[in-house]
Amino acid sequence: METSCSTISRLNPDLVVCRYKPGAKVDHASARENLLARMAFPGEAPHAVVTIFPKDAVVDLSLFDEDQYADGRVQARTRLLAFVAECKEMHAAIHHYFACRPTHINKRVFCSEPAALAWVGKELAAL
Repeated sequence: METSCSTISRLNPDLVVCRYKPGAKVDHASARENLLARMAFPGEAPHAVVTIFPKDAVVDLSLFDEDQYADGRVQARTRLLAFVAECKEMHAAIHHYFACRPTHINKRVFCSEPAALAWVGKELAAL
């Protein structure tokens, strides 16, 4: 599935990967668009989400306007969150977002996609 800023793939019933396009603007609208696209996949079973930000992604302050994970339906369908951020600014933005918008969803930030996928695999196997 493709959105204006990402490609979203359901690799299996337990895993969705959201890959932002090069130079993407990460703001409230793009985050919401991706969330709605992910939620449109069939089924109600919870799944892990790996979101991958390219080095040149740009964070807009509107990202912090709303808690994307406050909706009970989103929480029910989100088992794990892994974020891949190759630059320090994106790492900081993700940590700041969740400091402002705490969630009980298990989450981590990684510097590489293989590390994120390994963590998700390990966590899913333990469930």
